[in-house]
Amino acid sequence: MTVRSALPFAFAILLALWGCQRSADTGTVFSLVSSAECAFLEPSLKRMAKEHGFALDIQYLTPQDMVQALGRGRDFQGDAVLAPSGEWLVLGDTAGVVSERTPVMELPLALGVRQEQAKELGLSPEGLAASDLTRLTGEGKLTYLLASPSQTAVGLAAYIGLAQAQTGKTIPLHLADVNHTDTLEALKTVFSGVARSSGSPVWVKYLFESGGYPAVLHYRHVLREANQEAAGGGGEPLMVIPILGGEMAARPTLGYVDRGHPAKHEAYDNIRTLLTSEETRRQLAGRGIAPPQAKAQGVPWRREDLAGLMALYQERLRKPSLTVYAVELSAKMKGFAEREAKRAIRMALDSKQSADRFLQAQPKDQTYLIVYNDKVVKSWRLDAMSEDQRTQFLTQFDALPPQGKANPYSALAEAGTLLLRQDLTHMLPSVILLAYDTPTAPGKSLRDVRQLWQTLRREVPIQAIQFGEISRDKLDAIAEATRGRIFDGRTDLPGAVFAARGYNN
Repeated sequence: MTVRSALPFAFAILLALWGCQRSADTGTVFSLVSSAECAFLEPSLKRMAKEHGFALDIQYLTPQDMVQALGRGRDFQGDAVLAPSGEWLVLGDTAGVVSERTPVMELPLALGVRQEQAKELGLSPEGLAASDLTRLTGEGKLTYLLASPSQTAVGLAAYIGLAQAQTGKTIPLHLADVNHTDTLEALKTVFSGVARSSGSPVWVKYLFESGGYPAVLHYRHVLREANQEAAGGGGEPLMVIPILGGEMAARPTLGYVDRGHPAKHEAYDNIRTLLTSEETRRQLAGRGIAPPQAKAQGVPWRREDLAGLMALYQERLRKPSLTVYAVELSAKMKGFAEREAKRAIRMALDSKQSADRFLQAQPKDQTYLIVYNDKVVKSWRLDAMSEDQRTQFLTQFDALPPQGKANPYSALAEAGTLLLRQDLTHMLPSVILLAYDTPTAPGKSLRDVRQLWQTLRREVPIQAIQFGEISRDKLDAIAEATRGRIFDGRTDLPGAVFAARGYNN
């Protein structure tokens, strides 16, 4: 499986044909904003819409982008939203534009451990107590992959389930339930076992399947698919182990945005009927996806509790991150590209804008900025700066002129040398590369970067952002050499930078 082929997130689920009489074409266009984690429902939804005579337009957003879009209130561009879990709907719908909410399925989580590792640890498919998971990670006997709790539904479900197991409280939790020394220490211990994080569940699956990691905490149906793929391809099977002690599941939730159009409400009712039908649920159950439990529609979360739990994870529970931004300022960037690159970095370094995306810093984070053209122009360590020093840095950064040719490998070599000087054992490191022009200047090469990366004591992804003339092949080669990925910043460069940052959180 290649990096490029891993990017689309879709599951091969074919639901039964919707057995209704087709009505006359109403001319209605219904806009559904959906999570990519629910993309496997699209064929059935499109068939149903055609049979009922309306056009269904589906736009896929990450949970973070969904929160940002819902936060615009009545300017939200959608007639309905299919959130990856009810918690993300609560976090995003601050203006109260979602008038009806229906949980449509339940996606249970489990721990997938390679068989050899599972046998060494004496694990059983019957289940693993959350306290034993904490013990194994604390003793350094088990590390695992996990999609970021502050960026994904699967990661958030893991966090909530582990927090519930530690507190013994029922869901929804209150911030005060978790904010105790013993609970925080236990959660910090279990998250210390995260070997690598990601802002995408599919990317976590790709990393696990492509090797190098002994375990992954993911959706149960994804682990079943991974096992089937391993069996078909002669790969190593894994043991799928439920985590006991907490409710560890995401519940995708359908919500309606009522703008007073009866035809659109009828279309929404048709979508809801399809997703909650017995036939659909039987098909999903065959893949390990459960119908939502009655309690999923019970006491709602309070947004302040969810936001507080997110901040708690970011600022106190997760492993510290080490982030190196490598930013091009070559002559070809003079004008718009220069302004956009500087704006994107300013936004990424702004604490309020980071907090709005649940990307708060913690005291042990390290952040570096390297500016380059054909060579390294200037570099800074940002996390240790005082307010006065930060003001001076921003003035210096804004004043840097775009000049010279481009050689991103020079900046990456500098980043690699910096990483070699660090103890990365208890950190999540990554490099975020903003490359604009095709490399033409002599000097360091991709071969030099590969050799340097092989000397690092652990895997450090280079997350490359495409926003100018540099060819996709050049970026693919950099990403594939370091098991990073490509982010498209051609229409929204700041958004791409924040997305890349969410892959190391």
